[in-house]
Amino acid sequence: MFAVLSRMRRSAVLGTVAEEEPQLVEERSVDLFDYLNVVWRYRWMISGGTLAIMAIVGAIDLSLPRSYQASLLLKVGSMFVAGKGTGADADALVLIEDPQTIAQVLTSDGMVLKLKESLGLDQTDVSSLKDALSIKAIKSESDPAGSTLMELRLTLDNPKLVIDGLHVLARHLIEEHRPRYEAGVALIDRESQSMREKIAVNRLRRESAQQKTAEMGRSVKVEARFREELVANITKLTAELVQIRSSLAKSKSSDAILFRGVLQSLDANLSDLKVERNRSRLRTQEWEVQIRNLEDEQVGLDDQMADLQGRIAELAAYRVRLGNTMIRSEPVLPTIPMGPGVKREVAVAGLVGGMAVIVLAFFIEYLRNARRRVLDERTLMELQQS
Repeated sequence: MFAVLSRMRRSAVLGTVAEEEPQLVEERSVDLFDYLNVVWRYRWMISGGTLAIMAIVGAIDLSLPRSYQASLLLKVGSMFVAGKGTGADADALVLIEDPQTIAQVLTSDGMVLKLKESLGLDQTDVSSLKDALSIKAIKSESDPAGSTLMELRLTLDNPKLVIDGLHVLARHLIEEHRPRYEAGVALIDRESQSMREKIAVNRLRRESAQQKTAEMGRSVKVEARFREELVANITKLTAELVQIRSSLAKSKSSDAILFRGVLQSLDANLSDLKVERNRSRLRTQEWEVQIRNLEDEQVGLDDQMADLQGRIAELAAYRVRLGNTMIRSEPVLPTIPMGPGVKREVAVAGLVGGMAVIVLAFFIEYLRNARRRVLDERTLMELQQS
């Protein structure tokens, strides 16, 4: 009886195991509820682990020193250079120094060491201070010479030192560029003064030419009146000669000798008057030529003075646009630290840590299921063997 019951019980167990065997060996289909069930089962571990990670990251961030950042905007100055424009003799305004060169100078070891000494940062090494300094050029396509800006950005743990450091860099650059700017101003002033002196000389020459023109004009008028008198005398003398010749034709032979002597004398006077008239015409023509030359000279001097005045105006325009490197925008004292961002980093740590703990929970669940499958398979094998 007991043997029969034992065989029946063994058959029932084997039948039950045989029915469950496909579910033990093969993977069951997993849906969303299974995942949610795992999350709910390990909810305390997930929440506790996430909070622990957030607390650790927050404590680390709070232990780190605060960093403050400020920026200063510089306008790179321009200097006047003669003969550097598009033409052969054209002038131009060029940047006192190339922005790339400025960035290299301000971030050089020597400049960073000078900044370190000025701020009294004895505990800070040069490399870390160089990493805290950022120089960026901001160019304008429309006017590269006049609108090129440099942004100086500094990050330190003391807001006042940030402002002082930016001013140290700006003052150094301004003082370094000042001699080149002043040399350009001096060149423009010398050129303008030279133009003014030339204008003064040309004005004196023009006044002298005007005086000569006026004197020659008066001489021409006097000569014209003198020539009119000569023409009148020539006309009068010619009429007298005609009358004498007519009288000579009618006179007796005894009076002919007397008339011939008078005729010879009058002919000689008429010839002298005509010669003097021709000389007067030549003198007038020479004076008229000289007057035209003087007038042309005055026109040329006026053109030269106009060109010189235009040159002075051009130099004045260059001088107005000329400027030394200057601070375009003063830095603002930072009151809120830029780092470390405790809230942001704690939030990121919570998100990443929570995902990591969830993955760990699924891994633990996988290990437990694998262990359970191994035990079930071992039980099944023992039952089959027995």
